[in-house]
Amino acid sequence: MRLVMLFALAFKLGADELPVGGSIDGIVTDSERVPVAAASIRVEPGGRQTVTGADGRFRLWPLPLGPVTLTVTAKGFFSGARTELDLSLEPRAEVEITLQRDAVLEQSVVVTGSRTQSLLVEAPVRTELVTQEHVAAQGARSLAEALTASLPGVRIENNCQNCGWTAIRMNGMEGPYTQILEDGLPTLSGASMVYALDQLPTEFFENIEVVKGGASSLYGPNAVAGVVNLVRREPRGNHLRLDAQAGSYRGRPEYSGGFTGQMDKIGGGWAADFYYRGQQ
Repeated sequence: MRLVMLFALAFKLGADELPVGGSIDGIVTDSERVPVAAASIRVEPGGRQTVTGADGRFRLWPLPLGPVTLTVTAKGFFSGARTELDLSLEPRAEVEITLQRDAVLEQSVVVTGSRTQSLLVEAPVRTELVTQEHVAAQGARSLAEALTASLPGVRIENNCQNCGWTAIRMNGMEGPYTQILEDGLPTLSGASMVYALDQLPTEFFENIEVVKGGASSLYGPNAVAGVVNLVRREPRGNHLRLDAQAGSYRGRPEYSGGFTGQMDKIGGGWAADFYYRGQQ
């Protein structure tokens, strides 16, 4: 009987020390409602912390009943987002916290190695950037349309009236003297290089980097006039885009269209397009 009484007393003391309170379930997203992973959440009072998962969700429990303040920080976003709750009124709270991206931290830094020492003011060439915002403002659907009238010294020309393939003329030199890269790798060659400008959709690329001037020792034998590097876009959300155009050329009707899409769960995308020109 004495052992039973001691056990009951110990159990009662332990129960009194357990924190009995509320909980907070939530999700952290950006302004486009894309989940933010690895965001840090701290609650005061108490100093309890956690981080969001890949889906942007988190849970804090147990928490003291009463007013609490959540502070959320994440890399690439303005820090110090605060949310105040009163768990005495709503012990099982659910929140959605929206973070604003830091434009300064989001700007891309392009580093081009020349393998030689030189002063910045004496650098013979510089890297120029065609951003996704510029491409969207143009309404461009392909790489050829994105580079049309975008940069001085870069011109898109049609080299075949029958098949309609296009090429990049840079610094006055013909298309074969321009090297096209994808994420720094020369993945285009032969026939794919001939039709790449019209077949590659702009939805697949985050930015287009252009280096004008001879750089064959760095980027390959084709980089005599310059280099065009396509920086691929990482899938951040599910989306689908449809495009269609109609017109005429020298009395012959022309129709073109296509669609592009990306899925963040599979980490990839797809594209399809068609082109038709009638006969006279």
